[in-house]
This record gives sequence, structure tokens and C-alpha cells, in this order.
Amino acid sequence: MYHNPPSSYQIRRFVRDHEICPYLLRDGVPLILPSLWVEELRIAARPNTLESYLRDLSIVYKWAEFEAIDIEERFSSFRGFSTPELTSIAQKLCTTKSGPASRSTCQRRLEAFRDYIKFSYDYNIENAKLSLIEQAQAEKNRDNQLKKLTKRMTRHSNLSPEPRCSTDLTKSEVDVILAAIDPGSPSNCFKEERVKVRNFALIALALETFARRSELVLLETTDLDLGYEPTVTIKKPTTVNQLKRRDGASMKTRGRIIPISLELASVLRFYLDHVRDEFLIPKRPTTSLFLSSRDGRRIAAMSLNHILKKVSQIPEIKQLGVRIHPHGLRSTGATEIRRKIDANGVSSGIMMEEVLSYLGGWVSGSPMVRRYTKTALSEKLGAMVRGKKAVLERLTP
Repeated sequence: MYHNPPSSYQIRRFVRDHEICPYLLRDGVPLILPSLWVEELRIAARPNTLESYLRDLSIVYKWAEFEAIDIEERFSSFRGFSTPELTSIAQKLCTTKSGPASRSTCQRRLEAFRDYIKFSYDYNIENAKLSLIEQAQAEKNRDNQLKKLTKRMTRHSNLSPEPRCSTDLTKSEVDVILAAIDPGSPSNCFKEERVKVRNFALIALALETFARRSELVLLETTDLDLGYEPTVTIKKPTTVNQLKRRDGASMKTRGRIIPISLELASVLRFYLDHVRDEFLIPKRPTTSLFLSSRDGRRIAAMSLNHILKKVSQIPEIKQLGVRIHPHGLRSTGATEIRRKIDANGVSSGIMMEEVLSYLGGWVSGSPMVRRYTKTALSEKLGAMVRGKKAVLERLTP
């Protein structure tokens, strides 16, 4: 085990070929093998996915440094890791600071490290002058490593707690939340008036547009049209915005123009006309819509999580016993939009899917439409079943 101070591992984003590409750095220097791995993956994977994979990989690198193990040497010699070492790696990858990792986290980390093992073996096999027998043995070692790691991480994953799903909020629950965070409400948990107005506008916008968390924080003042037929334009972010703060998920954004209600337009207009300027810092101009009270710059994506965490502790909201989370707001908004479209008599299932795919920023035919609007689908099915039963009861003598 080492006695010197541990190395510092960081994920840094660089621009390559006009695209964002993350790299794993140790003490400020990019690691060669992970960098080559990322270069291969970036053809098919999004930058935010690569960043997650590298963050998972850094866990193994920190473990290896603590155990005085040279990962690159292990792969170049085709030895890999011993069974006890794989057991220890699996335990590390399936643990977080707060305890056991969720099943989805374990699965993602397994996928990342499995791919890294496979790449490292294949890369070294390709660059080493091996006989056919030596190559066959190296490939056998690789497959054994993958098999053992999968078995151990699956065992840990099965012991992980069930994920906490972000369920839709009912209309009455939404009414309670909006009433509690109204800037004039005595229940509002935020101290500054400007923060109260900003947070109310942010949450109301999230519910009505069911935009992604990172799409909300990347909005510009010029993205709002608050006229007679108000809209919000969600654009694919620029390379500069992608590099500024941890808004990696925004790269899934598909550009779209979303109509909003006159009530929401009124809230946003008040925020723009009377409150937003209070966040600005002299000689630091910005066109970002939602600004940080700390530095006057664009709020970070995680800010919405922190805001909702405080909101969930308001007594009236806490009594509801529901989880308030960005994905829950997005799902709630999607469900409400589907209800409104159903109520307006859209009979074509294909048209419904197209409309919701567009508004949600998904590709056409995405299964996310059904996943995010499952509550509305269940309500419609229930109404159909109960309606049919009522007809049968009337016809039965």
C-alpha cells in the first residue's frame, strides 16, 4: 500500500474535432489507456455517457493505487486481476459514499469496466507480437476476467436496494406544491424575495413544459416569446455552454418550440421585468434566464435538485409523502400534456406519439413517451374498461 499522498483524479472536457470529449486525468495528466478507450467509444457514445464511464473507471484506478497495482502493466502482461482482487473491485464498484449502490448504478459500472477490460486486452493483443497459442491464452484470460467480474458484481447488485421511482404528482399535489412555493406564501422556505420568484418560475416552467433539468438551466432570455401566443424555444446547447458547468445531460436535447399558457407567461414576464436583474453582477453580463444568487451566472443543473430538496421539507409538502425530483416533474408534465391532448379528441395514436415525442425532445418512436406518460395511459385504459362494463350492465336484463 502507498504511503505518499494519493493522486488526484479528475474528469476534464476538451474539444476534439468540434465535439466535446471527456478524459480521465491523474494529477493533471491524461491517462493513456483510458484516453484511447474513450477515443474508440466516442464514435457511438454521447459525451455525458463517456464521462459517467470514466468516473466509474476512476474508482478502479483509485483502488489500484491504494493496493499498489499497476493497471496498465496487468493488461500489457495479460495477467489481469486475481480472483480476490476482482472480488474487491466488484465491492468497490457496487458501493457509494452513502452505502450500497443502486442496481442501475451497479449495472452501469459493470458495463463500463467490462468494456474497459475487453478494450485493454484487445488493444495489447493487437500491439504485441504473440504466437497463435499466446493469443489464444490471452483471450482466454480476458474471457475469464469478464466472467468472474460479472458474477461478483451481479451478486452485489442483487443485494442492492430497489430504486426509488419518480412517480407522477396528482393535480391536487401539484396545487399544494405551487401554493406553498408561491412568492407570497408564508410557507415559502426561501428567504430572499428574488430567489422565491426565480424558484417559482423555474418549477412552474418545469411542470408545464416537462423539459429536462439541464434544458431548463441552459435557457436564455431570448428563448422566451411572451406575446399573445407565448412559447419557449429549447435549443441544442453550444459547445461553450456544454463546457461551462456540469450540464452534460443537455446534450440529449432535441430542438423544439413549446407553447406555454398565458398564466406561465405572466409569471416569467414578472421574473424578467422585476427580478432577474437583481441577480446580475456589475461588469458580468449574461443572457442566461435563471441565474445563481451566489455568482450571478447561470445556475447549475444540480441547483434544481437542491431547490426541490428544500421544497420537499415544507410541512404542507412533506405531509404529502411524495418524492419531488426533476424526473418526477418531467413525468408529471408529460402526463398532464397527454391528458389535455386526449381531452381535445386526438384519435390517432400515431399523431399522439409524434406530438409527445416532439414536446419531450425524444426521437420519433421513442419508448420514453409511454414510460413518461404511463399514468395517463393507465387512466385512459381504466376509463375504457369501466365504460365498457357500464354499457354491458345497461344491456343486461
